[in-house]
Amino acid sequence: LAVREAGPTDAPMTVVFAHGYTLSMDSWHFQRRHLADRFGSEIRMVFYDQRGHGLSGKSSRKNSTIDQLARDLGTVIAATAPTGEVNVSAVPSWAAASVAQMQSARVVASDLSGKNFNAPISRAEFAAYIVRLLEVSAETTNSPFLDVAADNPYYSEILAANKAGLVAGRTGNTFAPNASITRQEMAVLFARALAYAHVETSADLTKLNAFADAAKLADWAKPSVAVCVNSGLIAGRADGFAPLENTSWTEAVVMLARLDALL
Repeated sequence: LAVREAGPTDAPMTVVFAHGYTLSMDSWHFQRRHLADRFGSEIRMVFYDQRGHGLSGKSSRKNSTIDQLARDLGTVIAATAPTGEVNVSAVPSWAAASVAQMQSARVVASDLSGKNFNAPISRAEFAAYIVRLLEVSAETTNSPFLDVAADNPYYSEILAANKAGLVAGRTGNTFAPNASITRQEMAVLFARALAYAHVETSADLTKLNAFADAAKLADWAKPSVAVCVNSGLIAGRADGFAPLENTSWTEAVVMLARLDALL
């Protein structure tokens, strides 16, 4: 197998690229350039030609199988990136690309071992992801919330989100960091994120009013939900928009990937 590497060998992140049928490692030209510009010395990229493609040798008919391609990928990883954090959990296939996108952007952790992908995302975790995606500077000042202590893993990010006007407490002095975030609350955070990034949006209510349960939306959430629906950030569910329902971790990360595309 022909293998080519780009970037420092001691980079904290290694990405292995596997091309498709009839292609070669040269197919990754633009991705290689973009990632190098974005991450600089923090990324090491490994490219290789599948057997029978590009500069790699030809394969016998017996070894031209999907299983063999998987073994080849394993060989390349073992030779070029044998150690380090990896995602060992089974990300749902429909969300895998979005999760990988958010891992690449360092919004989501590289190691998702033990993550319950179907569990509702918490207010704290979602606020932290928004802060990371927008690259809001961390805060280490005293917490304005009685229930957000310094040992909270998202402490500085919750404070940063609050200072930037992205999140508010459930009450004047409580944030409810471990509580699940409802879909209408999530829409408010998304709308504030778009405003923070100076993205042009529309709060026209036409599409929103088409949902069967539009009347269940809180008045304070309607403009933000309209912005999210119009921009394609949040889609409806089978029974309408479902403003009071929670969002799973996986669904939230898919929406964050959509937000990233709008920024």
